[in-house]
Amino acid sequence: PSMRLAALRDLRHPMSVDLWIDSVARHAKVVLVRIVGGYDWWRYGCDQLAAVARDRGIKLALLPGESHDEDLRLIEGSTLPRAELDALLGYFR
Repeated sequence: PSMRLAALRDLRHPMSVDLWIDSVARHAKVVLVRIVGGYDWWRYGCDQLAAVARDRGIKLALLPGESHDEDLRLIEGSTLPRAELDALLGYFR
């Protein structure tokens, strides 16, 4: 399997988010996003990515960049079970 990395600082404008989702994310099996600042920092990206993940059956993990904070909106946008999200976040700790 191949892996692609992207910095969220390069995906701040809605058009760049849409382009990245159309060209990369919609073809993925798994997408993991760590967001320093939580949901509010990347609201458009979270919403669009969650919609595509649900529509296409993509495993999506939206994780807070601050490993000690819990962001319920990121959990709700993710398509993985809570236990898997917690385990992934634990790896970053």
